[in-house]
Amino acid sequence: MIRRFAPMLVLALACGLVGPAQAQQRGRGGAQGLSPTRLSPGLQTKLALTADQKSKLEAVSMKAREEGRALGQDATREQRAALNQKIEAEALGVLTADQKKTYETWKAEVMPYEGLGRTHVALLAVSGLNADQKKQLSDLSNATREKRRAAGQGGAGNREAAQALETEAQAGIKKILTADQVKQFEAEVATLPTGRRRAQ
Repeated sequence: MIRRFAPMLVLALACGLVGPAQAQQRGRGGAQGLSPTRLSPGLQTKLALTADQKSKLEAVSMKAREEGRALGQDATREQRAALNQKIEAEALGVLTADQKKTYETWKAEVMPYEGLGRTHVALLAVSGLNADQKKQLSDLSNATREKRRAAGQGGAGNREAAQALETEAQAGIKKILTADQVKQFEAEVATLPTGRRRAQ
């Protein structure tokens, strides 16, 4: 199982999905984070990316996949971290100063929710979150992260367990949100890039 997962972790690091410290903490149960190379169409619009910028970020994403494959599954944590930092720097280099500020603000906003999995990024599209909701989402994130770590020890059923946790996390998120916020969340989730899918 470790051998099968290693290339995926390398790819996640290469695409800026998991930071070095995050990779060390989460291991096999890591969640995908915010990356300039994997923004949904809605977030690309909010960031005011031009067609040229989208093209350049696509090129960075492709380069990340190629270098991730070249690095191989036996790469050290330090090698993966170095590649991650390199790719992230290249992607950020495509953004303007104002876009970088917005992106860094987004990263800070969703960091407490990273344990929720891939769709935690969709919370950026949800408006009007109050302090209590943010606390509940953070608590849910921490609880889900612990469940992911436990599931990571489960061997062949990891994929099914991960999907079950993703579904459970989304259900938990929707219980915390208002009806209007749920609509915003679901609309954004539907547009998020998945797996090897590339942002348009």
